[in-house]
Amino acid sequence: MKIPNYWICMTIILIWFGCANIRQSTISIHNLRCEYLIAPLGIDVEQPRLSWELVANERDQEQAAYQILVASDSASLLQDKSDLWNSGKVKSNHTNQVNYNGVVLQSRKYCYW
Repeated sequence: MKIPNYWICMTIILIWFGCANIRQSTISIHNLRCEYLIAPLGIDVEQPRLSWELVANERDQEQAAYQILVASDSASLLQDKSDLWNSGKVKSNHTNQVNYNGVVLQSRKYCYW
């Protein structure tokens, strides 16, 4: 999931320095979990719960929306493609226990998100 970057420029800097001192704020995703496990080898529920943690380089940053892609191979995800589930853009700050709602998962098959 790609979180947009925001540019911050204070009015004083804009007037006196022409925005020469602009900082970029970034948020990154860490500790992806499925049913509370990082990279589980197996799960025993039909609709697993997905969770993640956010780390920001500045204070007061938060998630405004998310989009979850689930695919049967990791190469598809690198191309932003999913064959099992695409949640679409969901306006929410939730990062914990988001229910999978895609194609019925098959036993002994790998899934990547």
